[in-house]
Amino acid sequence: QAYHHFENLEGITEQIAQSLKPHGVLLLKDYIGPNQLQRSAKQLTVCQPLWDALPDRLRTNAAGHVSQQLHIPAPESLPPYEAVRAEDILPILESQLHCVHKHCYGGVLFPLCNGFAHNYEENAEDLARLEIFWQLDQHFSENGLVDPNFIRAIYARKDSPYSVT
Repeated sequence: QAYHHFENLEGITEQIAQSLKPHGVLLLKDYIGPNQLQRSAKQLTVCQPLWDALPDRLRTNAAGHVSQQLHIPAPESLPPYEAVRAEDILPILESQLHCVHKHCYGGVLFPLCNGFAHNYEENAEDLARLEIFWQLDQHFSENGLVDPNFIRAIYARKDSPYSVT
């Protein structure tokens, strides 16, 4: 979960590709969304109407104020290497490594819950709402309707004997 902090993605990925043994793999679980934890236009289009429909108690920030807009951190409030080139991770990985397995997700859940997950309770209504968000997240990500924020993947050398699953 550190890849999104690297600025020299090309160099690091090249070193990993050269270092992997013939049957070795890179396991990756990381943020791959918009740089500096921003929101893509697709995410805003899908998530802002969902946000608007949420009850106030789920849109209340840590300071106790109801937020009318999705939480998007100000880039200047973040550490300098927070998701510095996150949106470049996938193209660079896939140019230098063989993807064995990839699951992308979080294009709906992250914008809706980041900074507000503490508001959800273990009750039927909140659990049902989160299940719906999860289903929307999967559907929209799989169909390209929203950009994912996270990846869980396995990569190998280009000459790897592993097949894509």
